[in-house]
Amino acid sequence: MRKDSSNLTLIPIERLKLRIIVREDLGDLNKLADSIKRDGILNPLLVSRSADGIYEVVCGHRRLAAATLAGLKEVPARLVGPLDTPEVLELIWKENELRKSLTLEEKALLLTALVNFYGVRKVARRLNLPKSTVETMMRAGRVISEVRKIVRTSDSGKKPRIRIKVAEMVERAVSKAGYRGGEYWNLLGKIYLMLEDLPTATAVKILSRWVENPTLDNLKALVQRAKEAPSIPSFEPPSIEERVPLEVQEGVSLERLLIECGYSRSMDYDVLGDVRLKLVKFRGDYPEVYGLLCPRCNRPIRCRVCGAIVNCLCGFPHLLTIGRRYRYAKVR
Repeated sequence: MRKDSSNLTLIPIERLKLRIIVREDLGDLNKLADSIKRDGILNPLLVSRSADGIYEVVCGHRRLAAATLAGLKEVPARLVGPLDTPEVLELIWKENELRKSLTLEEKALLLTALVNFYGVRKVARRLNLPKSTVETMMRAGRVISEVRKIVRTSDSGKKPRIRIKVAEMVERAVSKAGYRGGEYWNLLGKIYLMLEDLPTATAVKILSRWVENPTLDNLKALVQRAKEAPSIPSFEPPSIEERVPLEVQEGVSLERLLIECGYSRSMDYDVLGDVRLKLVKFRGDYPEVYGLLCPRCNRPIRCRVCGAIVNCLCGFPHLLTIGRRYRYAKVR
């Protein structure tokens, strides 16, 4: 172990071990390894020294793996004092928030671990997060943890698709059904995997019905019924022969632009056809946000092709617009 010119500590890789593993999937390390070969490690690892003289990596799991792949024998690190587990988790969260490197699944697991030490309110306060966000991620994290346990012990090798909203609602349903202790934890992963292939809205509806008779047999029946239900036929939107381009003038706000390029009673038009609007629900970081799907560009935003108002600027459509006819028109 020695110091470099920037006063960082150069530590042999053989003397490093991981303190806590948050990221199971490190992704493709080849590009990072090539960058390290060319430029070195630009962002040093954060490590703390344990009693046995080994250095525990607090932040820098992926950088360490890439450095090993690049053939480095030692890596630059910044030493911090002894840390307990919740302090390590908090540092991992703060560093990865700056680097935007954690997935929603990993964030949920990390926040769940922090809640186990501090509780929801204290975690929300320390990380400057809304209490509702911490609670949602904690519920989802409990389910994700149990799903991972089941997957590790199975021979399928299949990695399930994790949806935070479904995971959260599974935990809420199991809690509402009155399950506690071992039964509670056992059901979380099983129920999520049973709902994995269903659309989010369908899974949520099934869970709301399941709590009335919370048995696995009832859940199997509800899932089977949902899979056998006829799917809603998709439509083929008619083409618009003439497009109206959007032009942004200096000093004109985006909001004004969107308002001005919408439908106007003074416009002369020919009706080409009618289709129904589709209501969509956002996933990921916006589980409670709803919008309308543009039948032409197939995106839940203001239609940039025909200028139609397909949802409010804030993302929340008026309830009266659900199911209304969308009229295609060609501007003369």
